[in-house]
Amino acid sequence: MEKITAITYGIWYARNMLVFQNKYLPPQDIGSTALNQIQEYQLHGFEQQIQNPCVRTKVCNNDISWSPPPRGTLKINVDAHLSSDGHWLTGMVLRRSDGSAIGVATRAHKGNADVITGEAFGLMDAIEWIERMGERKVIFELDAQIVVNAVKEKSVIRRSWGCITRRCKTFLQNNPNSSIEWVPRVKNRTAHEIAIWAESEPNKEWIDNIPPCILPFIQKDKGNITPVSVFD
Repeated sequence: MEKITAITYGIWYARNMLVFQNKYLPPQDIGSTALNQIQEYQLHGFEQQIQNPCVRTKVCNNDISWSPPPRGTLKINVDAHLSSDGHWLTGMVLRRSDGSAIGVATRAHKGNADVITGEAFGLMDAIEWIERMGERKVIFELDAQIVVNAVKEKSVIRRSWGCITRRCKTFLQNNPNSSIEWVPRVKNRTAHEIAIWAESEPNKEWIDNIPPCILPFIQKDKGNITPVSVFD
């Protein structure tokens, strides 16, 4: 049943995207687009969103909201999005323990049909950004469980994105106070919105000057944080 739902979603997405953009593509191109969306569906678990496309949860608790890093540690949330023109887009937001944002960044990569490779690109972008900023105590959070598990496992990944996981392992070895964690997409919503927004604002950075269209998502996450006493 889950496989049927995924296939239905992939075909539905491809058909509606092309109708919306007033495009005609050969059947093989439509099939390729549908396959990409099926892979993304399977990786992120979109079934609930498809069944209830206009419903968003209003519950805000620690199980479904962004959680802050420990005091003195930063957290970078990362997500990837496949644009309508076939580019993989990365959205990143770096935050402090009080939920305030240090910066937001976007990146763009030329097309690749593999959704896991797209998510790995996002991790690579985050590592490079953190290294340039000189930070050494950072939690990387992604909703791509396959990529996160590959970094944590000792086995060698012999795929195109394996070099990126090795890059991350090296960074973590050199910076033992940093780590990488998987989170469900609902706890990675701000990075997801930035990745979508990257389609119009690719390869840009905003430090301490958060774009107004992204600020509401950051403020919402910040509102879910329980204040910590300075005496704790």
